Amino acid sequence: MKKLMILFTLIIGINVAQAQTLTNIGRHTDAVPTSIVPTATAPAGLHLKFAFDSVVNDEIGIYYSSSWSDNYDSNDSFDLDGLDPQVYLSSFTADGVRVSINAWSSYTTPSRIKLYVRANNNGTYTLSIEDFTNIDTSLYAINLIDNQQKDSVNLIKAPIYTFNITNAADTTQWDDRFVLAVETKPLPPYQLANFAGQKVPSGVQVDWKAINAGNYTGFTLQKLNAASGYDSLYTIQSDSATNYSYVDQHPMIGNNIYRLQQNGVTGLLTYSAPITIGYGTVTPTTSLNIYPNPSKNLINIKLTTASTADAIYTADIYDMSGLLVLHQSINSNALIQDISNYKQGVYFIQLKDTNGALVGQSKFMKSN
Repeated sequence: MKKLMILFTLIIGINVAQAQTLTNIGRHTDAVPTSIVPTATAPAGLHLKFAFDSVVNDEIGIYYSSSWSDNYDSNDSFDLDGLDPQVYLSSFTADGVRVSINAWSSYTTPSRIKLYVRANNNGTYTLSIEDFTNIDTSLYAINLIDNQQKDSVNLIKAPIYTFNITNAADTTQWDDRFVLAVETKPLPPYQLANFAGQKVPSGVQVDWKAINAGNYTGFTLQKLNAASGYDSLYTIQSDSATNYSYVDQHPMIGNNIYRLQQNGVTGLLTYSAPITIGYGTVTPTTSLNIYPNPSKNLINIKLTTASTADAIYTADIYDMSGLLVLHQSINSNALIQDISNYKQGVYFIQLKDTNGALVGQSKFMKSN
C-alpha cells in the first residue's frame, strides 16, 4: 500500500493525505493515467467518496485538463470493482465507459458527469467530496444532482450529502440517479458603460468604464490598420476596478479607430463599437521643412522657427498605413535621415516637444 501511495504522489503531484485517498481508488483500477506526469502544479481535480460507514466505502477521482478528452482513452482507468465489494462508486466518460479515475477536459467548460452509485443493501448512505485541487470555486460551483429526489447540493458549501437506498436491487438507479455538475456560478451582469477617447499632449488617451468586471474580465484595446484588420495595442486583466485607461503614444496623422475586446469568465469574446479620434489636425507652433522631396536616400528635416537651438524633440515617421517606422529623440532643430531602405511611397513625420505637444509635421515622398 505504501508503494502505491508513493506512486500516486509522484504521478499526480499531490500531498500525502490526497495520496491516501488515491490508494483507496487504486484498489479497483486497471492502470494509472499515462498522460498524468510529475509536474510542479497538480492538475485540477476532486475526490468523491460513497460510504455506508468508515469501513464500507468506495472512492473515485476526477481530474481536468484542456489537453485531455472527455471520451475513454489511456488517461482513464477502467473500474474493475475489486473483490466482493459492498458498495460501488464510479464515474462515466462521455462515451459511457465506467471508470474509477476519469480524465476530463477543462472544468472551465461546464460539464455534467454521470455517476455509478450502487449498494448491495438498503440503508442510509453518504456521498461526499473529500478534497479538490486547483478549481476556482469563486467562479465555479461543484454540484451533486440527485435525479431521484429532484434535489441538488453545492458540495463546497455542504460537502456531505446523505440519502437512502430503499431498493438496492433496482439496477435502473445505479447509473441514472446521481450527476456531478461543475458549472459557472451566476454572476452579476457585466456591462461596458462607456468607451471614449481624446487627444492629449502625449498622444490619444482611450478610457473605458466597466460594470461588474470582477477580476475575471480580460480587456484588449485594438486599433484599425490599413488592411481593415485590428492590431492589439494593450491588454489588461480586470482587478475589480471600474475605470481603465491607456494612452496611444504613436497615433497616426488623421483618423485613429479603436475598439475594445472583452473576454468574460466563459471565454466569450465581445467587442465595443469602434470610436474614431482625429489626430494631428491642429496647427503646429512651428514650420517643418523637408528637402529634397521626393528623395531616394537622404532627407533634411528642419524646424524653421524654434524657441532654442538645443531643444529636445521626438521624431516619429509613419507610412501610409499608420505603421511607425522611426521613433527617435533629437536635440537640435535639424535632422538628416537615411531613407534608402524605406519602401517607395508617402510618409508622414511629426516632431513633438518633451511634453508631447506637436511642434511640427509634414510629409515626404520616397522615390526609387
